[in-house]
Amino acid sequence: MSQDSPPARIGRRTFVTGLVAAGAALVSGTAVSATATQTESESGPTVAWKQNYSGEEYDIHLTAATQTADGGYALAGTGTPAGSDGAQYGMVKVAADGSKEWIAFADDGDSETNDVSFCDIVQTADGGFVMVGHATNPAETFEDRVGGEIAEAVKVTAGGDVAWVVQHDAFEDDESSDFDSGNSDNSLFLTATATDDGGFLAGGSFEGSAWLAKLDGSGSIAWEQQYDGFSVEWVQPRNGGYHAAVREDDTCAGLVLDSAGEVQQRVTLGIDYGATPYNHEFALTDDGGYAYTGRDEGREDMVLGKLDSSGARTWRAEFDGPAGDTDFGKQVLETEDGGYAVAGYMSIDTTAEYAPTIVRTDGGGTEQWRYLFTESGADSVADVLQTEDGGYAVLLASGTNTLAKLTAATDAEQTATQEPTETQTQEATETAAEESTETATEEPTETTQEPTETQTQDSTDTATQTAEPTATDASDDTSGGTSGDASTETTTRQTATDTSDSGGDSGGSNDSDDDSFRCLL
Repeated sequence: MSQDSPPARIGRRTFVTGLVAAGAALVSGTAVSATATQTESESGPTVAWKQNYSGEEYDIHLTAATQTADGGYALAGTGTPAGSDGAQYGMVKVAADGSKEWIAFADDGDSETNDVSFCDIVQTADGGFVMVGHATNPAETFEDRVGGEIAEAVKVTAGGDVAWVVQHDAFEDDESSDFDSGNSDNSLFLTATATDDGGFLAGGSFEGSAWLAKLDGSGSIAWEQQYDGFSVEWVQPRNGGYHAAVREDDTCAGLVLDSAGEVQQRVTLGIDYGATPYNHEFALTDDGGYAYTGRDEGREDMVLGKLDSSGARTWRAEFDGPAGDTDFGKQVLETEDGGYAVAGYMSIDTTAEYAPTIVRTDGGGTEQWRYLFTESGADSVADVLQTEDGGYAVLLASGTNTLAKLTAATDAEQTATQEPTETQTQEATETAAEESTETATEEPTETTQEPTETQTQDSTDTATQTAEPTATDASDDTSGGTSGDASTETTTRQTATDTSDSGGDSGGSNDSDDDSFRCLL
């Protein structure tokens, strides 16, 4: 075990089986400004279909999505079937055309736990699915001193039957000794990725340390490692081993691991927290580096930045919404052509109305198009992934349980936007960071009005700062969103004959979806 992997103090293991339920960046004195440029409307995406998966026979809150091997989608979260009490793990299997195929719920069957929290879903090599999360074990009496969170994993077959639910908790037999010494007894699974042998990797936290566990097809732990840091936020197979990220005190660190989880390299992800203190997610890039998103220190603009494999920042861009205030990037993924898609929300007026937003950029951070959804009741994006046809599947947040399929943009986007220019600067920090002031802005509340305008920005690159935007009116899009000229949108729903073989890996997981991790700071 490496120096970064102290011996794990693993306590009791409980298995419950057989449960069935139906900007500008400074790099060596060089500032790279990525001007957010709006392309012509015909180059942006359109809505192929949009589907809501709420139902009278169940109650569910969907928060994560992955594309499946058959070209469809698996959506997951927490919920309950009709007539049941307490939260359970729930998933909805969706066909490629958006039609619902089946629903599954799973309960851990443990009378000592409650408040199930779902965190991630992945398709395994056998075509089934694994959901990971954690449940609460409340300390109800003084004798039951510890309580805490218990890591859980759920296996659902390709047909929608629950094969097993397992718990891997951090409780020692002598709970009083943990209580007296002040140790945390929490164990949490936060992220999952499939492995070729039919198992999966689960990352999270064990007794306050970053924790990575390799589980086999039955849910048993084959090996596990602990690392310096609070939690493993993301892990992905790479070059015969794994690439992971752990959350530290004020940043994240990238780990290069061998096939047994031993640390081969550790780098600090060097974000300027004076300029971007609110960062929610990173994505591994094909060059071994990282992309990150969040918002600026004034809580006004959506941020996208790029780090190299050593964790050093190479460029940073900011994107301003229609109202010019309180825009937030919450998810990022690298697209198949080397660009980036940032998902989150933008404010659309001065009355604190928010619209779920996708911003698409090239490999240098220059905006190519953006799409603001006008879905009533949705104020952000819960999850986004690039689909096999080059489009995007967008799961809207705020409990709307709505999945929208965006088409791929036209080839015009490849030529309509110029690469960012580089200019020399002797400033040690971005001027935007010096001029901004902290404002107390609350997180968005549930949207009650649909946005009626989209953002248009200057088409030329500037030397050191993002172009000032000008808002142009756009008519409401009947398909649920706006992207330049809303009249170009379509509402045609795909039929079942549009489905195609995924052509993906044997695990059926989507690379773009799996290559991202959330670092909540």
